[in-house]
Amino acid sequence: MATYFVAPDGSDGNAGTKADPLGSIEAAADSVGPGDTIYLRGGTYDRSSNVSLNGSDGTESDPIVLAGYRDERPVIRFDGPDSGGWSAYDAGGVSLNVAHWEIRNLTVENSPYMGIVADGSSNHHNTFADLEVRNCYLVGFALYNGAHDNLVTNVTAHGNVGNAGDADGIQFSDTARNTLRNSVSYGNSDDGVDLWESVDCRIENCASFGNGLNGGNGNGFKLGGSNGSATSGGHVVQHCRAYDNSYNGFNHNGANKTIEVFNCTSYDNGGQGYVAWDNGSDATHVYRNCIAYQNANGAVDTGSEDEETRNTWTLGIGDPQFRSTDPDADGFLRPATDSPVVDAGTDVGLDYAGEAPDLGAFEARSDSTGPSGPVVRHHDGSGWRDATLKYHDGSGFVEAQVNRLG
Repeated sequence: MATYFVAPDGSDGNAGTKADPLGSIEAAADSVGPGDTIYLRGGTYDRSSNVSLNGSDGTESDPIVLAGYRDERPVIRFDGPDSGGWSAYDAGGVSLNVAHWEIRNLTVENSPYMGIVADGSSNHHNTFADLEVRNCYLVGFALYNGAHDNLVTNVTAHGNVGNAGDADGIQFSDTARNTLRNSVSYGNSDDGVDLWESVDCRIENCASFGNGLNGGNGNGFKLGGSNGSATSGGHVVQHCRAYDNSYNGFNHNGANKTIEVFNCTSYDNGGQGYVAWDNGSDATHVYRNCIAYQNANGAVDTGSEDEETRNTWTLGIGDPQFRSTDPDADGFLRPATDSPVVDAGTDVGLDYAGEAPDLGAFEARSDSTGPSGPVVRHHDGSGWRDATLKYHDGSGFVEAQVNRLG
């Protein structure tokens, strides 16, 4: 099993060792096989064309790893975010066509089109972890056209605003059985998370806020949709938060296969908290233990066929009594211990404290001053740190606490 090093000041004529690094990611990728590792040294990699990874696949036991070296943070920088230079929708800044790879610990910024894209059914059983995708013209992070069984975790996508109609933070389009976990999407021009024409995906412990800039759709989580009769839905969404988006918090968007939403919180969105529009398919969507609070157009838009059990709107709870509605506070969207949502839920197979689950994304009895497990991560300039991320409040970047339950 070989290890290759790449550095901003390296050369493709070098040996690819730590002392004599290569200059391009492609030079290393052309040489790797199962079990091999490519380490990117810290610094900025300026690019005028996309990084294309479409060579060897790893295996389940011996994946190929592409990662920032130790605590160093490589930044792959393009000349965007203005459109131009490549064919639109042709490729992302980093474009993949691989299986059994692990892509970890790097930042992609300023792509004139998409940020990171795995397009096609040959993209499967990959892990994408500890990534930041920012300031791209189109979608920040994308799985497309048959990509399946991938894990996307601890990914932050923000500031992707070049094209209002298509600049989602994170998009899975026409995919299956992918998992998005412990990730954050904010300040993008379209939706925070979009599962267009995708089926049987999982979204766990994610936050989506401040999306819908420049006239985009502005859903926190768009969980379905198609241009025709394609199946979408079948997802499980749990412990997620949608707030301060310009449209709906959670929008099923015509999904025609049952979606289950457990222990989620929708707060202060410009539309409704939860929308179960199924485009006439009569699909039964399921909501349990959820909170909707202060959304501009009401709590929900659901149908008689949907199953709604132990939610704030079914229990008549108007105010969930959060410890704080300030995103900068440790108690943001966490219920007070005497809140009416405490012990008001039903067991859906997730961990909880007390006699029964609380409603919403957080348990009142969990630690409100720090993380309670694996969490969303942010890069502070010297390394990755748990729990605290930065977002732009209109005047500057401020910290927001995002904690994981369980």
